[in-house]
Amino acid sequence: MDWVDDERAGRHKQQPGSKPEPNPDALRELSKIEAALAAAEEHLTKQNEANAALHMSDRVLYSPLTVAVVNARESAKRVREHLER
Repeated sequence: MDWVDDERAGRHKQQPGSKPEPNPDALRELSKIEAALAAAEEHLTKQNEANAALHMSDRVLYSPLTVAVVNARESAKRVREHLER
């Protein structure tokens, strides 16, 4: 990444057209979020499948919470992948 010193302002400026480096702290936090959501997804999926088995159902109906967790995990994954590009 190309940075230019702006001594008058006492800070660095990014040159136009250069790509900023991803913040490693943000990437680490996103990884933690993804891991927590993956664990929640696994737990809720097992719970939904057990509930279907308990009722001798031929199909599993996933709860809205399970679907929301899956969607949130996918969103966090896309954000991380975008930051890493």
